[in-house]
Amino acid sequence: MKRLNRILAEIAKTHLNIPTLRTRRSDRLDFHEVSVWGVRTALKAAFDAGSANAPAVLQLLRACQMVVDRWEKGDLAEAARACSSAIDRLGKPIAAAKARSDLPTPFNVYEIHGVREFGRGKSKYCEQVPDDEAQFWSLYGHIPGQGAECIGDFKSREFAEEVYARITGEPYDA
Repeated sequence: MKRLNRILAEIAKTHLNIPTLRTRRSDRLDFHEVSVWGVRTALKAAFDAGSANAPAVLQLLRACQMVVDRWEKGDLAEAARACSSAIDRLGKPIAAAKARSDLPTPFNVYEIHGVREFGRGKSKYCEQVPDDEAQFWSLYGHIPGQGAECIGDFKSREFAEEVYARITGEPYDA
């Protein structure tokens, strides 16, 4: 259970900017406003953590069944070795999935928005606008705890979505 709590706390911290999942008996500290895309990436991270552990969990369940079988036959030494080995392997998938510390913080969410240029000369600026008013589309990546960074500007929403798919390996689903 401690391991699960550590995983969930890391997901909350990384994807929802919630520093702890401990109850602190303060509305200001215990209630958080989070974005839907943050919730989505947190749920995906939890799913991925579970999926990464599925083979090891299955192996652990088989080892536990072996313990029962060996118990019934009186051979607990072999059962204990198999169970211990399965438990050791259960910890490895999540540790391997952690980000490398020598790399920048990865984007956890992406957004595509229509953009229009306003003003002239030195007073030129860009604003997010509805797609039907856009001159171009920008792809943004969200960095946990830091905000959004524009990755690129594209002539069409379709091209921005194509680049998103190339980066993530998934279709863009706004």
